[in-house]
Amino acid sequence: MAARNALCLSLLILLLAVVNVHAHFKLDSPAARGTVEDKEIMAPCGGFDTLQNPRNPLPLTGAKVSITALHPDATANFYLILSSNPTANDFSSNSTTRKQIAPTATGIKIGSYSADIDLSKIPEAKEGVQATLQVTFDGGDGLLFQCSDVVLGAATAQTQGSKSAADRMSTARGWIFALVAFAVLLV
Repeated sequence: MAARNALCLSLLILLLAVVNVHAHFKLDSPAARGTVEDKEIMAPCGGFDTLQNPRNPLPLTGAKVSITALHPDATANFYLILSSNPTANDFSSNSTTRKQIAPTATGIKIGSYSADIDLSKIPEAKEGVQATLQVTFDGGDGLLFQCSDVVLGAATAQTQGSKSAADRMSTARGWIFALVAFAVLLV
């Protein structure tokens, strides 16, 4: 019985290690250009360098940027790049087009997190301006990136992005790991 319990515990620890390696974060709203976990380390937009069309609406006031954190303790930063066709230089920390739009979020736990955004304090942020939202995320294993291309507008209902095939596959992988962990516990 002790050997069986030790085996189950070992399998559970291995499973949790595998889940932790694959777990990062998702930009839920506004919808990300795309999400592929293995590419999230690629600046500035997690390997998705092509602008998305149509752009997601982002209200000047009352906006929320929502992410799903898949790390137990993380930090996130939220930036707006005020350019309709940003280059790599526009994403750099010394760029005049890059604006931090929310305080650095620390201590983010696994699950949903939303940052309240008020763009009315940024003089260049006007209705109809095309921009790119960048979220950087550090869960302790390196900096990760995701972007959403947006058009700034009046305070209207913000749409939730639909999940891409890669997002659905990532979610399915998470459920498979959870089911395997549950099965191991039952053994």
